[in-house]
Amino acid sequence: MRAVRQIRRDLEESFIGGLCSVLARSSRFRRSALRHLFQNHMAPTSLAFVTFPDHALFVDPRDQMIAYQLVSGRAWQREEFERAMRITREADAFRPGGWFVDVGANIGTQSIYAMLSGQFRGVIAIEPDPHNASLLRRNLAHNGFAESARVIELAASNHSGTEKFYRDNQNFGAHALAPLLPDRAYTSIDVKTAPLDTILAELGVTPDDVGLVMIDVEGHEIEVLKGMERVRRHGVPIIAEVSGGIHGADGLAELRRLLSEHYDHVAHLRSNRSAADDDRQLLDGFDFGTRQTDVLIYNAAAAKPVG
Repeated sequence: MRAVRQIRRDLEESFIGGLCSVLARSSRFRRSALRHLFQNHMAPTSLAFVTFPDHALFVDPRDQMIAYQLVSGRAWQREEFERAMRITREADAFRPGGWFVDVGANIGTQSIYAMLSGQFRGVIAIEPDPHNASLLRRNLAHNGFAESARVIELAASNHSGTEKFYRDNQNFGAHALAPLLPDRAYTSIDVKTAPLDTILAELGVTPDDVGLVMIDVEGHEIEVLKGMERVRRHGVPIIAEVSGGIHGADGLAELRRLLSEHYDHVAHLRSNRSAADDDRQLLDGFDFGTRQTDVLIYNAAAAKPVG
């Protein structure tokens, strides 16, 4: 009888282990399990500490997008960033030793990837959300980049002032000056705004000192571009999150108008695109698509800065 019970226990353990193994391969199950763990068994102020081979990050486990991916052991869009670096170098459009300007820096993943590349003198990280900005500072410091970073806690835009800033309660990377999903739960705070040209001037940084600009501001990209006229005139390469679905046909036309005088090429950065899709297409004929995607906008002729 004892032998039968032991066999039954062994079978149950084997079944449960196999079931858990199958479920663990499901991203939906992992997300639900992590959400349950963090919401029901950890204090609201708890942070998760995630280590990678060359850096580590503090993340807020309540965030169901960037933090979830990092806790799952996957970098956040690092391949896209490294692809942008490769393309600009191949096109002789990159200026090594300049500043990396991270507009909508969130908790600092791209700023840290930039510094780990060894190609930048420092980072100017712009993030209006106080909670994200606190993690941004902490992550830069933990990875040894506090002295080479400038954290600016406001929203880059096309004007200086104060605006309502909407904080997504589920996706902490979807905070925005104008919420993209009105049916989601948001809280709002007031944040200061300023043009990027003004921010850089107050830091004593000239456009010629900037090596690369990244803009990820949840639909506010065109306003940011309007507020960086001096940077655009110098043809500094730009990574931006763009989509026809968000910006619309008029917005994409405005995007091309703002950029066409000083930029001629654009490339998709999402790693799931095939090599055939990686043709360096001209800005005026580029299909941005309807879904959000990261693109690199640059001048393949590597023209000298203007003015």
